[in-house]
Amino acid sequence: MIINNNLTALSALNITRATDAMLQKSIQPLATGLRINSSADDASGLAISERMRSQICGYDMAVRNVQDGMSLLQTAEGSLGDVNDMLHRMRELSVQASNDTLTSQDRSHIQKEINEIRDQIQHIAEYTNFNGRKLLDGTSGAYWSTSDVNLKIRTNGKVAGYEKANQVVKAESDYRIEIKAEPGLAQIQKSNIMNSAEDKRKEEILSTAYTEINLAEIQETSSNENWSYEDGTLTINKDGVYRITGTDNINGNSIKVSEGVEAYVVVGNVNLSTSNGISIYFADDSDDETVRLASEYTPNTLREISQFYTSEGTFIVSEPQELTITQGYSKTASITLYGEDSLYDVADKLNDAIANELGQGKYTNNAGKFSELTDVYIKDGKEYAALVIRSVIPGKDGELTFSGSEDLITALGLNTVQESSEGEYRISIYDLNSDDVLASDTAITGNVIKGALRSDIDVEFDSMSGILAVWNEDSDNYVVSSEGTYTGDVHLKNSRIIFQVGTNQSENFAVQFGDITSEMLSLDKVNVTTRESAMRSTAILDDAIDTVVRQRTQIVSYSNALEHAVLNLSNSGENLTDAQSRITDADMARSTMRFIEFQILSRSENAMLAQANQQPEAVYSLLGKDE
Repeated sequence: MIINNNLTALSALNITRATDAMLQKSIQPLATGLRINSSADDASGLAISERMRSQICGYDMAVRNVQDGMSLLQTAEGSLGDVNDMLHRMRELSVQASNDTLTSQDRSHIQKEINEIRDQIQHIAEYTNFNGRKLLDGTSGAYWSTSDVNLKIRTNGKVAGYEKANQVVKAESDYRIEIKAEPGLAQIQKSNIMNSAEDKRKEEILSTAYTEINLAEIQETSSNENWSYEDGTLTINKDGVYRITGTDNINGNSIKVSEGVEAYVVVGNVNLSTSNGISIYFADDSDDETVRLASEYTPNTLREISQFYTSEGTFIVSEPQELTITQGYSKTASITLYGEDSLYDVADKLNDAIANELGQGKYTNNAGKFSELTDVYIKDGKEYAALVIRSVIPGKDGELTFSGSEDLITALGLNTVQESSEGEYRISIYDLNSDDVLASDTAITGNVIKGALRSDIDVEFDSMSGILAVWNEDSDNYVVSSEGTYTGDVHLKNSRIIFQVGTNQSENFAVQFGDITSEMLSLDKVNVTTRESAMRSTAILDDAIDTVVRQRTQIVSYSNALEHAVLNLSNSGENLTDAQSRITDADMARSTMRFIEFQILSRSENAMLAQANQQPEAVYSLLGKDE
């Protein structure tokens, strides 16, 4: 029997401490619901569960990513739906404009509505975005740059191929485009012949003293201070009035009035021509004809020209009249005509509009010949002339159509004297990175290279690339010809919108949207100012509608794929969560049972510890201590 060390109590104490520790540990699962509350609970299980927890969080975020992606697709599809509706309206209007019950002015009003719709489509293309990311302006398909501002890229949808692993086959490249033009014909129009000016001094001229020149007596190289004769040309060098006699000898010769000379020449029945660019004009007087420069005639205003009056005698230009000029499909310029304008004023206004507003002046060495008076002749002291209106751009792209009031169009009476014809372009395309030849001397018509770089990329170039229009005095017309090979460079870089649809690095989903700007859809070529152009526009709008529908269909396929992705992610997340739960979640029934077990043991051990602490008191009996 010892009293310094109570081994029984010490043993009971140790057991009680261990039981208390186990009791405390059994409380944690009940408090947290977790089987593993620290690495000590299950080190390998904790590592596995943490990896699983990371995956589960990734699945949850991936589901949110996909749902955000579907919202982006719905934004794009909704905008495309609006564009689709507007295109249907434009087509409806083009069909209406194809009906010949409409006047030119009616069609011009329809064109205005079409232009407004086109501008709204352009606005949608430029500003449709999701969280600041533009969707429909082409930048979600490809980024591009060119060496020439007139060289443009059109993206129709996907612009890069993909392997099964979703890797881009070709993300970036540089191309060189060479174009050799074989131009067609550019359109020429003429107006009605109209009384453009009158000789206000006719009676005065014919009653003035004159100088007589007898052609029968003129010898080769004859001359005096008033006139000279050489190589079949009689040249008047001094101001005055001249009467030509001996006219039997004039056939095959020319009469020329020197530039700056105010001369009036009266001749008999003579065949006159021009020489050295100086124009000769005619005016009848009984049996004679008066020859003089056009500058000597006072131009008539439109008010004095009979064609500008209706059959009821109403002056067409009593109020200012707007005349709209449409080049090709839709590029437009406008001039305003006033009653006090002359035909010369009209010609100058038309020339300025074509050269500057429509931009044709940059293609020629002489920008002053797009519109002028031609076929000028004098009869009964009056100058008669027609407006000639020229384009230098071959084919449909350069055709000029005019719209305004029906009476104004009738008064001008424009007729095409030279029909336009399409030229041909020979195209060569080289990949500068791989040295591949994508096209070699390939013939195309029109100024759009379709699918040559990649299947969903078109290249548009200036229809005057490699073409120059030179004014020719002999033919009195522009001569349009090739000026060599046009060269331009294109840089393309693939652009995609990528959704992270999984928990790992490579688990993504790429979408691309095509360019639906009005230029890409060729809406800039929709022109309904004539019946023929309206019918062409209907076909253009059919193609535009098809393009938008194809993009909407692509978006639907994207959406369907993402819906399946959400289901797959949710299923994977659910099953992984179930597996992780089995590792980390506590079995509450088992934990409660263990808690009660340790709680009972703790109470029993405390009782035994109390008994063990009382054992040393037996020593008192040995010391004779009974109480």
